[in-house]
Amino acid sequence: TLVSYPLYDTCVGIEMTESNAAPQEHSDECSQRVAQSPVLKMEPAHFWVCTYPYFQSTLVLVPVSPENLPQSVSLHLYDPDGATLNEITLSCGELSPMMFEIDPFLEAAKLESGLKHAHLKIESDAPIKTFVRYHTAESACVVGPCVTAVDGLSRFFPLTVSENRENVFVVLNSSPEKVSVRCRLYRGNRKPEHILSIPAFGVRLVSIESVFREYFDPGEKLIQQCYVRIGTRDHEPLAVQLLERNILEGDKSLFSLVG
Repeated sequence: TLVSYPLYDTCVGIEMTESNAAPQEHSDECSQRVAQSPVLKMEPAHFWVCTYPYFQSTLVLVPVSPENLPQSVSLHLYDPDGATLNEITLSCGELSPMMFEIDPFLEAAKLESGLKHAHLKIESDAPIKTFVRYHTAESACVVGPCVTAVDGLSRFFPLTVSENRENVFVVLNSSPEKVSVRCRLYRGNRKPEHILSIPAFGVRLVSIESVFREYFDPGEKLIQQCYVRIGTRDHEPLAVQLLERNILEGDKSLFSLVG
């Protein structure tokens, strides 16, 4: 099951429940949210996309004006190290939405932190709405472009840590320059910090339970509360999303995407 929680108006997310609802109902709700969303400017849009092993990614493109249809929509896919995986150019011949499966273009992507994932940058010569649909066999959610923080602005996230939960931060560098990122955990009086470097156009996954494992009791079954601050002192734009995985019975998982 996938759930998205947008933190800003520029991110559009919808909640998709278990598969007992009819697929058409899911589609109608998705279409309604897309229609009501704000029009993106012609600046590049950035997304985190993932395929293996948890869910798949589909790009949704929605032209906004029949008089100004995009003649060139460029998709740039970068692996976690910022190397180019694929470049695709599309054109919109009509006003209807376009769905574009991302998975086939991630086959060459290498595993990083156990996931096959990438950075997707979208450029258009005319205004267009862009979304990514994350989906499994049971459910799906739709999100808007990543919100980037600049000029050293940090992001704070409250976290819940337990034996059946995993918290992974997606840290995406949308700039052509390498950035140094500081990830600080606040738990009681402890304030450990983890520093990582992200290449130009690269993306990294930071598992809080792995990076700060010495600050959590692995045998503690009670829920533990903490905060994480992520930011950079560089002046390059940085996007941060939180992927929460709740492990359920029967080898099932509930994913929540924040940001």
